[in-house]
Amino acid sequence: MTTTTATTTTMATTTTTTMATTTTMSSYEREHRTERTNGGQRLTNDLLAAMGMEMGMGKAIAER
Repeated sequence: MTTTTATTTTMATTTTTTMATTTTMSSYEREHRTERTNGGQRLTNDLLAAMGMEMGMGKAIAER
């Protein structure tokens, strides 16, 4: 019983981590699509992606 409970908890944690990682990768991919159309923002996009910022914040900074 104890082993089964521990395994279930681990599986739930792994699922949550995977979902969070998937969201981060999608944001990262969107940042780099912008990079291809606007090469001057390359460093800014890399920094925003590393900090996990959403694309909307990246646009707000790029427009300044």
